[in-house]
Amino acid sequence: MFDLLFAKTFLIVGGMLVITTFFSRINKAYETMSEAIINIVGTFLFLFAIMYYDDVYPLNLILVAIFSGFIGWGIGPTVSALGENFKMRNYKKKYGLLSKIVITEKKNIYSKNLWTER
Repeated sequence: MFDLLFAKTFLIVGGMLVITTFFSRINKAYETMSEAIINIVGTFLFLFAIMYYDDVYPLNLILVAIFSGFIGWGIGPTVSALGENFKMRNYKKKYGLLSKIVITEKKNIYSKNLWTER
């Protein structure tokens, strides 16, 4: 019995990873704000649907597959943005590009007389 449960669990998790990977490879960036909002709302909607229909056999696997697709659709832009930031930081470090640093002198009312300063 333990071996059968073990195999079913890893088959479901493996299928979820394949679906998540597939959808994250398709979507590299959100084109519109509505796409991002639909993705976030859809993720939570299917998460709650999975919890509600946890004992309905074929439906729960379909809901898990759709949930994995939504998660993958959100992971794609996240990984792309992190990768671009990492590459840009390495590029700046390699060629010695520095950002401008502005240091301002902090003034308060007790340090200087406001009426004599020009």
